[in-house]
Amino acid sequence: MADEHRVTSTEMTSKSGGIFWGIVFLVIGLVWLLAALDIITADLNIVLPLVVILAGVYLLVTKMMR
Repeated sequence: MADEHRVTSTEMTSKSGGIFWGIVFLVIGLVWLLAALDIITADLNIVLPLVVILAGVYLLVTKMMR
């Protein structure tokens, strides 16, 4: 079957990166919403920079693993 589509490493990286950023934005939005509704007490001045740092670490680790 020559018509089979093989997934390349570039396609896999793009998909996993999209999933990662989706999760990052979901977590940011969820924390922001819960803090606005006073369900949790979160200091967004600490949470948001922490998320950016973790995203940077993720990007460095995935680049180094290739």
